[in-house]
Amino acid sequence: MNTINSIVGVQNIANNPQHKHTTKKAKSNSSKIEKQDVIYEKSNNLDDSVNSDYSHLKNAKYTINKAEIEAMKAEMNERMKAGFLQVVKEFIGQQNIGYKYAIEIIFREGSEKIKPKMVVQAKQDIAEGGYWSAEKTSQRILEFAKTISGGDPQKANMLKEAFLKGFEEAEKAWGNDLPEICKKTKEAVLEGFKEWETIEE
Repeated sequence: MNTINSIVGVQNIANNPQHKHTTKKAKSNSSKIEKQDVIYEKSNNLDDSVNSDYSHLKNAKYTINKAEIEAMKAEMNERMKAGFLQVVKEFIGQQNIGYKYAIEIIFREGSEKIKPKMVVQAKQDIAEGGYWSAEKTSQRILEFAKTISGGDPQKANMLKEAFLKGFEEAEKAWGNDLPEICKKTKEAVLEGFKEWETIEE
């Protein structure tokens, strides 16, 4: 008896139109989720006249403002000169300090606080070819000048003027009391600029 009632109940559910509609709707929604695709639509904001080969740029005209270019070059040169002037001032100031410190160490040789190694190093630093010598210091200055100018001989005279101003400022900063080694450095640098100016590109 229970079996018969169960069968009748199942048949009633199957024959119920509302149940059929609900089942179809669920299946339909499931199908939409499983088969949903991404659709891309062409935007109306795109300019059809712009081609991927950039042909629209072929007719563009560009003019060179020589005055602006020359002004930019002049500004770059002024910055180069100003930077080099400061470097020269620092290099000469450092040489002055290094030389005087080495001389002090040498004079105080035998003192309890002055070790033999310090005296040897001080003598080497101010000797010919030493770190604070006119030869080595002038080389550092000239190498810096050639680096910032790309080694262009046409800029040698400009940087030579900046060197002279930087050396003059270093003299003023130290009360016009620079040692002879600094003056020899100046001579060596000017000689280096002279040789640099004569180099053909």
